[in-house]
Amino acid sequence: MRTRKAVGTYGFSDLDRVATAAVKGHPGQEAGQVDVAAVRAGEAREVSCFLRGSAEPYPRRLRQGSLFISLRETYWVPFWSFRRHPLLIDIKAEWVRTRAADHREPNVKKGRVGAYGVRMPAFVVVTCAAQPGEGPATVDFVVPRADSLLVSSYLNGSLAQH
Repeated sequence: MRTRKAVGTYGFSDLDRVATAAVKGHPGQEAGQVDVAAVRAGEAREVSCFLRGSAEPYPRRLRQGSLFISLRETYWVPFWSFRRHPLLIDIKAEWVRTRAADHREPNVKKGRVGAYGVRMPAFVVVTCAAQPGEGPATVDFVVPRADSLLVSSYLNGSLAQH
């Protein structure tokens, strides 16, 4: 069974959602409450996610992929790779911060109105400080704004607390 996409994540098979969002606007962060509740109820969600980290095993440069979040396990799979091995995300975050994507995230949509009035989705950077095996590291998860609540809830441990 395929994992359901989070509310802010679109793929090639979601053209109806993309068209509606391009005209009416993309969902805001509050729309992510539905996904948080679903994961707490035992479901899994797929989130479009660019990933980068300051230490192994995370890629040093921003890489596009998908983040799969559930109560059992969370992992990231690169979108463009011959070896698409999942990377287990087992982070004990010391802190989690969120900011809008900016010049540090090239080729990531910043949420503007484009040609013909088409609205582009906005991406948000969810950064956490973690203690992987060899020392402190920061990890950036660049996700659609509507999915940032789900990702930050996972990282700060509030998904499993309910």
